[in-house]
Amino acid sequence: MSLRMIMTVLLAAVATGTMVACPGETPAPVANQDPPKETESGAGETAADDGAAKKDPAAEDTPEARGRALLTKVVEACGGETLEAVTALSWKAVQSQVVAQTGGKVDSNVHGRVSFPKSMRQDVSNQTGSASHCLHGEKGWSESRGQVQGWDAQRVASWRQSLGLSTLPLLIDHKSLQVKEVEGLEQADGTYRGISVTRPGMGEVTFYINPKTFRVHRRKNNIVTGVGTIVSREEKLWDYRKVDGVWLPFSRTIEQDGRTTAIISVSEYKLNEKFVADLFDMPKAKTP
Repeated sequence: MSLRMIMTVLLAAVATGTMVACPGETPAPVANQDPPKETESGAGETAADDGAAKKDPAAEDTPEARGRALLTKVVEACGGETLEAVTALSWKAVQSQVVAQTGGKVDSNVHGRVSFPKSMRQDVSNQTGSASHCLHGEKGWSESRGQVQGWDAQRVASWRQSLGLSTLPLLIDHKSLQVKEVEGLEQADGTYRGISVTRPGMGEVTFYINPKTFRVHRRKNNIVTGVGTIVSREEKLWDYRKVDGVWLPFSRTIEQDGRTTAIISVSEYKLNEKFVADLFDMPKAKTP
């Protein structure tokens, strides 16, 4: 395979969102609720004319209520308050990119860093060279061999969607999402329960959850690629390990339109790492 073809594969992979994405727009505000009225004793009990109010079980047996309850269990199983406090993530991985034309693989080392909710950088290297790709707020850029190129609006939008709809930021922002239970998925080890989660203004993702561990093992959604096409994306996540109180998947397989496009093996995660101030800033092109 020629050097030009390999570098084209790497850039195309980033454009379609198949690089190692972690997990955004500002979440929709949660509707305000009136606090319970206090009784004269000040105990904070809900006032009722005929004693304690009784809940109607049928009123809570809805797809939305079941989905919300299940998502809450997922967040608790993955780290609870420790998970919700995550503001930054870095990881190192080996990514095997599957070349559509030949079926061969290109192995690359990837160092990813994310500052939630709007900045993500990935440094990719293999035997042919290296490249960096970065989303920073409303802008993005790529650098390779000293040449720096800014992104167009379509590619920025693609990376923002990829970041905002990634599993970890969705779990961190779970209280602001729209959620409902959907049909489950039959697996060798049982039926995985399904929930649809929607980040307002960005898109929808379906999680399939192991009912024994309450961890997400599959996820599906449609994505807009860097060139504006829409593809169906499925991700399989396994080999969960605990990192600083948060359970994270160390192995992932990504499929697009039913075809395996990448296999990712993570060697290291770091939570809430302090990044250098200019990590996500566009560098200046190097003069020859």
